[in-house]
Amino acid sequence: MIANLYLHTESFKYNGTDSSDEVATKIKRLIEDMRDVIYNSSNENVFKVPTQIYNCPIFKEQTIVDFANAYLDGEQQVLMYSVLGNTSDDYSLTYEELEQKCLYQENETEINSILILNRRKDDEEKNADKKEPYIQFDKYKIIYDLQSWKTLRRQIIGNHPGTPTEFIGECRKYFDILDIHNNCIKSLEEDNYLETIPRKIVYYLSCLNDGFYSVMRRHADKEEDANSILADFSGEYGLDEPGSLERNPEKKPSLTFCFKIKDKDGNNHEHKILCEPHLKISQPDASYKGSSINYLKFHPRIYFKFNYPDASEKIFIGSIGPHL
Repeated sequence: MIANLYLHTESFKYNGTDSSDEVATKIKRLIEDMRDVIYNSSNENVFKVPTQIYNCPIFKEQTIVDFANAYLDGEQQVLMYSVLGNTSDDYSLTYEELEQKCLYQENETEINSILILNRRKDDEEKNADKKEPYIQFDKYKIIYDLQSWKTLRRQIIGNHPGTPTEFIGECRKYFDILDIHNNCIKSLEEDNYLETIPRKIVYYLSCLNDGFYSVMRRHADKEEDANSILADFSGEYGLDEPGSLERNPEKKPSLTFCFKIKDKDGNNHEHKILCEPHLKISQPDASYKGSSINYLKFHPRIYFKFNYPDASEKIFIGSIGPHL
């Protein structure tokens, strides 16, 4: 699905609070994202950059050109001007009109998203007293430096999952830490999980990919306790219930999956990996409009393995679907 990524002066102008270093970090992240998209994913992602951006004060009174000259090195400046120059599009939309254009629509055939460099003060005030979910799905937007264009592609997967094969194929593109077993295609076919919880699955996978190891590292000075790690992780990201380990030894065969892992020479070797840790989903997506849920049978789980000795930087996903 095509994604139109809009830069707008209202989402770029200085918010009055960020330091020059913070603005520079966000600009560099944005430009790297734009380069990545242009050279690798331009068939699915289209930037919309109005020429008014060049006159927009992004830090105090400095325009993006002034700021780049002061805070970016020569190579970064060349990259920025090249990227912005090749994505010009003088669209005429107010910020409020653009916000409406970027709302999720059930029958959408392409999506629109705002790229937010400097959050507007009114947006910050509206969200000051509430913690936003790690990813939301009703408004397409990317907030720098919290997110990247991959966040947008994940939103699209959650809103338009397609078939289990298509869903897993897309997830493999945008979750670089996760190694997702082919069994997940089969497990997703049971009980129509892609009708009831596609957003929840994408949310859980996003949190696993981006945040699990940082939570785990906080336990490094303690005796390793997987249940404590899973509980802390579930609480930090607002999951439906605390995750846990499957302690029943009789279930180990059904929780063991073969994954291929490359050795230091680049050769693949099969490893039988026991995926006992699991995350629990207890409620359907808020957007689900189907028939009532039979909660006696509705116990979706994501079974995985973390900190595997031969590939400790990866998380192996063995099953997404029924309680095994």
